Amino acid sequence: MKKKLLAFITAAMSVVFAFYLVACNGGNETTNGNGTHTHTYSEQWSHNDSEHWHTCTVADCDEVIDKAAHTWDNGNITKEPTCTAKGEMTYTCTVCKATKTEEIATTDHTFSDKWESDDTHHWHKCINCDEISGKAEHSYNADGVCVCGYRAIPEETL
Repeated sequence: MKKKLLAFITAAMSVVFAFYLVACNGGNETTNGNGTHTHTYSEQWSHNDSEHWHTCTVADCDEVIDKAAHTWDNGNITKEPTCTAKGEMTYTCTVCKATKTEEIATTDHTFSDKWESDDTHHWHKCINCDEISGKAEHSYNADGVCVCGYRAIPEETL
């Protein structure tokens, strides 16, 4: 009889202990007065690179609610790309305000329509850097004027 009673008490204690282990927070939970468990969640959003959620504020409780993928806006260019430097686009989650950035590739050169020249050549220069395009030797018309406007013979001597 004692063995059966000891076995029953051991089994009952094991069941109680098992309930204790599976309870949220190892038994250190917030209750609503009648012994049932309730969570209290942060109003602030938590997030990682892909999702956001609200976390339980009870110590050692890992429960979360409202977990969902970020909803990114259309983004804003936070750094304009040029022919020499990459740009940056920043996106903001419309729910939790998390941000992410993406690189914008460099642009092609933008050459001025204005001719640059020296005594022997003419060219177009990029408006963002010192890159040149279309460099060629002067070629003069009958009046001694090149397509770039450079004069072989200064006007005052004509």
